[in-house]
Amino acid sequence: MGYSFTLSSWYSDYDYTPVVYVKKDVAKSFYLKQPEETEFTDKSSTGCLALQVKISGDNIKTNAASINDDLDDVMALVGNEVVVTPTIKNLGTAGVSSIDFTCDLNGETKEGHADLETPIENMYQNAGTVTLNLGTLTKAGEQEVTIKVTKVNGVENENTSKVKATVYVIGLEESATRKSLVEVYVGASKYYSARGYVGVERMIETLGDKIVPITIHMGDSLAIDAYSARTTDSKYYNAPLAEVDRVFLTDPYYGDNATSPYSFQADQVVTKNLDKVSEADVEATAEWTSEAQDSIDITATTTFKMTSNEAYYRLVFAVIKDSIQLIQNNYITYYKSSYPDDDMAYWRDQPWTGVAINTNLVVASTDCNGVQNSVPRKVTANEALTFEMGLAVPVVEDKVGVNPRLVVFLVNTNTREVVNANVYAIPDYGTMTNIKGIEENQAAGVEVYNIKGQKVGENASQLTPGFYIIREAGSVKKVIVK
Repeated sequence: MGYSFTLSSWYSDYDYTPVVYVKKDVAKSFYLKQPEETEFTDKSSTGCLALQVKISGDNIKTNAASINDDLDDVMALVGNEVVVTPTIKNLGTAGVSSIDFTCDLNGETKEGHADLETPIENMYQNAGTVTLNLGTLTKAGEQEVTIKVTKVNGVENENTSKVKATVYVIGLEESATRKSLVEVYVGASKYYSARGYVGVERMIETLGDKIVPITIHMGDSLAIDAYSARTTDSKYYNAPLAEVDRVFLTDPYYGDNATSPYSFQADQVVTKNLDKVSEADVEATAEWTSEAQDSIDITATTTFKMTSNEAYYRLVFAVIKDSIQLIQNNYITYYKSSYPDDDMAYWRDQPWTGVAINTNLVVASTDCNGVQNSVPRKVTANEALTFEMGLAVPVVEDKVGVNPRLVVFLVNTNTREVVNANVYAIPDYGTMTNIKGIEENQAAGVEVYNIKGQKVGENASQLTPGFYIIREAGSVKKVIVK
């Protein structure tokens, strides 16, 4: 059975469009004959056509909606408001512009109301998100909260199935000091990547140590295997691209401002994530295993602000360096016409190819999704958890670079979010492992060094919390002070 029709006019408004074009590949979904063609041909590879038919009757719902039950865990400080963003699906003819709901945060059922920033149009099963304020958190620990959609557009929800969602709310007495990880993807053959290099430098200038930006190459000689699965994903392919704490994507230079002028605004996007609660501190030290500087030994410490028997986290380690050069394709016309400021002056003056100087370039990394068993399933609040491993640091095409540093970040494997990150200098070979050699001619005593290899004192009993290397009576040991 089939339908033949002639499309005589086209409107963008759903209310007036009898035919909707959907960008979806459905095999043999429709045949179409263009005016210049002599026969109908299968156009399913380019999309599909769907007829939207309005049906009336006693069983047709007007104000109806469901809510998705797959909500990520939410971290919140005691005394702060708990906010979630579920997906709402329209099941009625009126669309959805607002919902009313109930929730049982803190064990007390209360009512709430929320207007959708972008109303869901009146297409069956069309979906959108809504921000719900569940109220103020009054106690620490984990609690399961049930949310129920009771009204749609101010009237009783006509839908009765899939109207409830559960979310685990984890209350913290305090938040760890958070730094955001900004993974910037570039590529030598990707003409727009030049603004990615500039974006990294500008983010460092603007936000300083509030963030940990790292540069990741894709499809060229500086690409690394640890990120290969991500860089072949189409979501990351349109370089330059920045992913902030693996929560959202943005441009590493002009942020979310996709209209001219393309001035630097990425810092405004990144800072949105800095105020989020973080459930754990992460610290690390690294030392070269030999003078060849081709591998490091890592010691990391994770300290959670919560207690949980089901903590799903992994650590990721990466080595970054500066001043590693690579020939980069340059879209000269684009940079000359689109950027009114001086940030792109270097690239505007370059020929078709120019030298890109990488900052915070990842030259080695563990699996970018995390090291298995680097964090135990059971964690206890304020208990330092130590993990040690080695990591090879190869030299690519004789590009050694300068200023080697270790990046450590903690990934929540349930939500995929990076909940905290940090970066530490890797001291010159011998600075940490051979402290006793440096002081071998001095009288025996206690010498205390920080993770940078700097001497900070001679009394191990008066240290503030952190990582230290202590030399005493000819021996050297690492200690963690809580």
